[in-house]
Amino acid sequence: MFNKVLIKLDEIIKPLEPKVQKDQENSSSLIISYRKRKFMVHPSLMTGERSEKAIEMDGPDYRGFILRLFLEPAGTINQAETPQTLIEPYWKTYLDVSIIKDTDKQFYWSLSYGNRTSKALIDSLIKAVKSVQE
Repeated sequence: MFNKVLIKLDEIIKPLEPKVQKDQENSSSLIISYRKRKFMVHPSLMTGERSEKAIEMDGPDYRGFILRLFLEPAGTINQAETPQTLIEPYWKTYLDVSIIKDTDKQFYWSLSYGNRTSKALIDSLIKAVKSVQE
């Protein structure tokens, strides 16, 4: 299911330096990282508050991104309203759902990016993932 979107994404990420990292631990998730680093973050609670305890979390540096795609049955309801952009302490995260054309599957996906990540790069990544709907 990831093949169609990977073809589009590879066109965008192939020229990037340093090289982009792709991780596919199973058949239902794919993570693509560029300029990823570790952060200590006080995560958000369901109440909207920030936790008092900081945890170590992977995030994009100021010019990087992390694209996470999760394959689900079409129509799966997720907690987050989509599309939306979350403002995290060190980066922004765009959330969306894309129904995969001619299948009974969807991608629930997020694109986290730093404040200096190229707007053109962000837009092209979003367009590439949304292309599975066409």
